Amino acid sequence: MNAKRKELRALNEAAWEKRIDLSKEKLDASIKKNTSFVKKLKVSLTSEKKNELLKDIKSLKLEKYIAEVVSAIAEAKLKNQADIAAAVEICSLLHQRFTDFSKLLQDALLKQLNPGSYSSNNISGEQKEKEDSARLARQKSVLPLFIELYLVNVFRDISLNKEKEMLVVTVLKKLLSIGKNIHNNIALAVIVMSNYGRELTGIIPQKQEVKEDDKKDEKEDDSSKSETISTKEENKSNDDDDIISVPNEVKDRLKVYISDYCNAVETQLNKAYENLKKMEKSNHENSIAHGKINEERKEKYQKFQKVFENYYNNAKILFKYVNKTIPEFKDDEDDSLGISFKISLNDKKLDTFQSDIWEDEDSKVFYEQTIDLKLMIPKNLLKSKKEKKSENDIKDSEKSSNENLEQASPFAISELELEKILKEKSEKMEKNGDIDEVEPEDEPMTVEDKRNINPLALESILERLPYALNRDAIDQIAVDFCFVNNKGSMKKLIKTLVNVPRQRLDLLPYYSRLISTLNRCFPEIGESVINELEAEFHRLQRKGDQMFHEEKIKNIRFIGELTKFRVTPLHVVFHCIQVLLGNFNGFNIDILCSLLETCGRFLYRVPETKVRLGNMLEIMMRKKAKQHIDNRQNLLIENAYYQCNPPEKIIKPAKQRSPIELYIRKMIYEDLGKYTVDRISKQFRKLNWDDPDVLRVIFKVFFKIWKLKYINIHLMSYLVVDLSHYHPDFGVAVVDNTIEDIRIGLEQNNYKHNQRRLAMIKFLGELWIYHMIETDTIFDILYTLVTFGHDQGKPRPDELCPLDAPHDYFRIRLICTLLDTCGTCLKEDSRLNIFLVLFQVYIKTKFQPPTDILFLIQDIFEVFQPNKKLFNTYEEACIELDRLVLEDRKRNEPKVIYDGTKSAPEEEADNDNDNDNDDDDDDDDDDENDDDDDNNDEVINHEEDEDNEDDENENNENEDEILGDGNDEDVVVYNQDDLKPTEEEEEEYKREFHQIMQESLDSRKNERKIQQFDIPIPMGIKKDLRDNNSDSQDDDSEEEKNNVEFVLLTKKGNKQQAKSLSVPNDCLFAVSARNQREIERKEQMKLKKLVLNYEEQEEKIRHNKRRMDNRRYYRDIWQ
Repeated sequence: MNAKRKELRALNEAAWEKRIDLSKEKLDASIKKNTSFVKKLKVSLTSEKKNELLKDIKSLKLEKYIAEVVSAIAEAKLKNQADIAAAVEICSLLHQRFTDFSKLLQDALLKQLNPGSYSSNNISGEQKEKEDSARLARQKSVLPLFIELYLVNVFRDISLNKEKEMLVVTVLKKLLSIGKNIHNNIALAVIVMSNYGRELTGIIPQKQEVKEDDKKDEKEDDSSKSETISTKEENKSNDDDDIISVPNEVKDRLKVYISDYCNAVETQLNKAYENLKKMEKSNHENSIAHGKINEERKEKYQKFQKVFENYYNNAKILFKYVNKTIPEFKDDEDDSLGISFKISLNDKKLDTFQSDIWEDEDSKVFYEQTIDLKLMIPKNLLKSKKEKKSENDIKDSEKSSNENLEQASPFAISELELEKILKEKSEKMEKNGDIDEVEPEDEPMTVEDKRNINPLALESILERLPYALNRDAIDQIAVDFCFVNNKGSMKKLIKTLVNVPRQRLDLLPYYSRLISTLNRCFPEIGESVINELEAEFHRLQRKGDQMFHEEKIKNIRFIGELTKFRVTPLHVVFHCIQVLLGNFNGFNIDILCSLLETCGRFLYRVPETKVRLGNMLEIMMRKKAKQHIDNRQNLLIENAYYQCNPPEKIIKPAKQRSPIELYIRKMIYEDLGKYTVDRISKQFRKLNWDDPDVLRVIFKVFFKIWKLKYINIHLMSYLVVDLSHYHPDFGVAVVDNTIEDIRIGLEQNNYKHNQRRLAMIKFLGELWIYHMIETDTIFDILYTLVTFGHDQGKPRPDELCPLDAPHDYFRIRLICTLLDTCGTCLKEDSRLNIFLVLFQVYIKTKFQPPTDILFLIQDIFEVFQPNKKLFNTYEEACIELDRLVLEDRKRNEPKVIYDGTKSAPEEEADNDNDNDNDDDDDDDDDDENDDDDDNNDEVINHEEDEDNEDDENENNENEDEILGDGNDEDVVVYNQDDLKPTEEEEEEYKREFHQIMQESLDSRKNERKIQQFDIPIPMGIKKDLRDNNSDSQDDDSEEEKNNVEFVLLTKKGNKQQAKSLSVPNDCLFAVSARNQREIERKEQMKLKKLVLNYEEQEEKIRHNKRRMDNRRYYRDIWQ
């Protein structure tokens, strides 16, 4: 980092004298590319895009877009230190090109670093806090960029700064101002000192671990202190060489200012702690006077305590980098000022059961923290008709506990009283069939009831109820209702709440919160609603089981929501559960499950009702086991039971692994990628392969490929290939394990191993691509996937295979994965056509495949057989398969060189003899001695041919006997030891071979060179002959057919003459010329075929290699 800073600083220093001149180069001045560059700077100024942006700066003109570039850099969101380093490098390059860039960028960043200034003095405290938090969040990314640019000399004190102060000193003094709001900007001071404290102030932080129990470090000897100081000074001198140094004046001023700033932080921290203790004391006095602490006081104290904790933590970090000790704050044991901490401890004790009642903190706040109308509404509007309110207030003040007694009042009932009430209700139901609810008598109108209430105001409140879908809206309705409260409005409100639409179940929690909030001041509302809901519950129970399902669910969920607000009495809830358990069938099961899902967790976690609800849950589970209930209701019951009493989580102990195993697993499972695979391969080669523990871990990682990311499987195959060059046994073991695992997967056919089997088949294909496996092995695996487990290795639609059911399509997915991995490299193999037909036979043995499998099949056949259609039936595929197999057998069966009448050597010998006879008959100029010698040679050759015929006939007869005695498929076993020649035989072979070669050389010495008589005809003579022939054509076509036209070239003087000769076909001269031409033509065709085959093979090899390279390249890009 420091080396890069020094390099940029040198370039920027030189740029102040002379900018980079790119006028000679062709720069792009198009509007589209320049504006897109500005957008890139604003949106994606990150370390990943750094190289691309630097390249654009060097290739674009940008003179007209400097202002836009500056604003884009100033508004860019820099998330981490790497992004800031990238921005510094980009700004340096722009500074080296353009003279105005540094000044404009400095002004833009200084605007961002201005301290907070508010537009008006009437802004509330909350809005000020929001503006301060937004400003600090912005300045946390801008300030490091500004300091970095100052260190690399993009900004400097001379020629840019208009004030007398140093540039960085001026900025930091404005930001880190010492005043009342010092706790707001301390986070910026922490950023400056933690990242740039050594460069700007020269302060080196001491890394000391302070322990509270051991304080012996403070009493060290003076000699030891002097030694440590001297060693630290030596380390400072060594480290200062690598750090960019700012002017000493800047260092001295910043060091003094930071020390003053830390002293101010310490004094303000002590004052904040004193204010916190004073607030605790006032809370204590208030709790003694009123019996409880006001909600506003609690919120104010918690907010101040949170601010103090954040301030203290930041100050602790800052003092660490300034080598200053932070003051310790402890509560005195004898002092009673810590009442708020005691309250919080008591709350924790009280909430031992409540900690698990609610699913999250929002639910806890919604159901427990309701507003107190007494603090917001005048007392004369909150007087109830019953005079019990004052007595309850007196009793509440006498109790010293901090529990919310008003919420706990419905639960303040003993177990015996609850049991007695439940028995009375059950007896009444048995006698009368229902519980007669006692309607309250109409009381005389009071003064509050005679008030004139605007009916429109009440109607507007009631109309707002269906749209109050948040906590603040429903609380505001409760406050507004208190101003229009009387007897008539209360009845209307109760009627509206009870008659909530059955489809609007989402309103029940908010209506319950409204009832709970009003129930504190108006208990009549809660009682009336509960009585109405209980009466409705019994009325709906008398209806048929198939009627009013939605009404029943709405009613029971309303009761459950009020239970969570502690409005519903316990006897009402448990009576409903008893009634539903007594008639546990039909739709009552759904009603009971809905009630338990709503408030079952709450009742099970509250100590007063835990045991009773647990007993009822056991009764429900026993009835479920005895009765015949459909699967849907079974699932509902289990969900409701585990919603109330979730099973305990079994924490498995962490597996202990050695450091080398953790290192290997980190390389494979975390670090492996296309840019790190070479480095990881080197690290694996450096491991101790002789250690059995290390080798076991390596094999374990490479054997369990399914634990790896699927996209990194090809990288694992690359590692196997690279490591097998140094450890051949390792590659063999990996290949064997892969094939064995695929075989085990076919034998077990366990669906939970499907992902594992897919990974292994993918790994096998990747190993084939890297030439670790032969093509024969791939085809063996493909045929095994199709035929394994089937009778006689052939799948049939009418036979059931236990390992490969007709509705199991996973083998099709495996085959498609393997073919897709191997790619079109297999397309050149002729065996693939047979397998693809067999694959279609296998597909036709299955039921109609799902859509995803059909897409896989279509994709594979489009790649390998794009011009062929799939077979429609199983029979068509079988016929085509049999045809291809027969053709392949004929193509691959050995050729038998046996004609039955005459062998090829005999025919060649006869042809030679005939030619010799023709030569003897036609050559009249030879002597008689020559004729005799030729005749003797014919006789000798004829006798030798007859002997050869006899020998060959005997050999053919022996071969016929062997072929006739054997079966169609004979197995011949050779012993390699018997086939090896002995040393004497080898010596004799060498001697005879040398003799044959010597004789051949001697015979070629005396061979007479054949003069060339067949030469091409000159073009001019050839044209004259063509003209003469056209003029002298006769009608005698038969003679022309029996003759061969030759051209005789003669020379008369310096002029060539040509004469056409007509030679009979049977003439020796014509026959020999014709044979010579045929031999040359055959030899030429043979050479041509060899060359073409060689070029075709080379082209195939290059094509396959290029295709594999392209496939790896595109696969790396996709990944």
